[in-house]
Amino acid sequence: MGNHILAIVKKEFDRFFRDKRLVFTTIIMPALLIYALYSVMGAGISSSETPKDDHTTVCIAENVPTSFEPIFASLGFELASPDEQTDPKKSVETKTADLYVIFPQNFDEQIAQGTGVPQIKVYYNSTANESYAAYSAFMTMADAYENSLSNIMDINTGDEQYDLATANDKTSSVVASMFPMLIISLLFTGCVSVAPESIAGEKERGTIATLLVTPVSRSAIAAGKIISLSFFALLSGISSFIGIMLSLPKMLESGGAGFDMNVYGIAEYACVLAVIITTVLVIVAMISVVSAYSKSVKEATTMATPLMMLSVLAGLIPMFAVDFGSPLWRLIPLFNSIISLGDIFAFEYSIVNIAITCVANLVYLTALSVMLSKMFNSEKIMFKS
Repeated sequence: MGNHILAIVKKEFDRFFRDKRLVFTTIIMPALLIYALYSVMGAGISSSETPKDDHTTVCIAENVPTSFEPIFASLGFELASPDEQTDPKKSVETKTADLYVIFPQNFDEQIAQGTGVPQIKVYYNSTANESYAAYSAFMTMADAYENSLSNIMDINTGDEQYDLATANDKTSSVVASMFPMLIISLLFTGCVSVAPESIAGEKERGTIATLLVTPVSRSAIAAGKIISLSFFALLSGISSFIGIMLSLPKMLESGGAGFDMNVYGIAEYACVLAVIITTVLVIVAMISVVSAYSKSVKEATTMATPLMMLSVLAGLIPMFAVDFGSPLWRLIPLFNSIISLGDIFAFEYSIVNIAITCVANLVYLTALSVMLSKMFNSEKIMFKS
């Protein structure tokens, strides 16, 4: 009995470790992907909280007391006086200025004489990294100064709204960082659920041979596979997307942070739909190529997993405070769709960039379709054991 068990164990060990792809995807790949995923997430969070190195903090200040001039100097802020033509709060709201600080006219006198509690107002925009970083730095220095004075001044007291971020800003900052990854993941999940079965599944069952000997050209078979699989995957992706769109507003509203999904209009949703449709076509074509190369559904699914994980990693890109405005970024497959979706949800998109993304996706679809057609014409690939 024991010898029989050991024989079975030895057989399974031999089968497993002789299959290099199985060893890689089971043992090595999970560690690599998890390390890459969390490294990118950590770098993204750090990047999103850190202002750009070349950024000069613009602080509009009224009645700056002599005692605070060294504080502003140590922080490296560029001080500006209020402009009669422009509302300082509007400047912070529109991110043309980072802070708006108001001191009482007799601040130093009140501190020196100990009469009253001076009130300082600091307005900022929490959705702008530079503004929030400047606000945090100022509050740290002001608290240290306040402690040296036995806490005889107040900052941002009362019920006034000092965070000038608009509902559009708050919603877009959250949605633009979350939705691209969610959408791409859902599209990949839908594609992986249908594509391997349609091609690798037929190879595994042996029915692909019957299909290939029909009068229909193999190019037509490849095109038909991609079109039908794209339709099924698109239905799955749209269904999941609708579920997110219906549930997320409730989740965001429950936090009481002023989120409003109604900030997006028909133009934004039309652009999102265009990107989703062309992206599904590319993903389906990619997985179809992988499935045609595989011997079974299991192998095709396993080989498609790295592509899915890479798409998740790419979906974290909007977390980074990086400018992807150049049209050249729209030529990189999958990456172009992710940054385009991020731009749409952040209200920073242009029709030209969206068009470049969609056209590039269609070009990649054509190239992958030609590749799949050539694979269907290869007896070695389609009938390998």
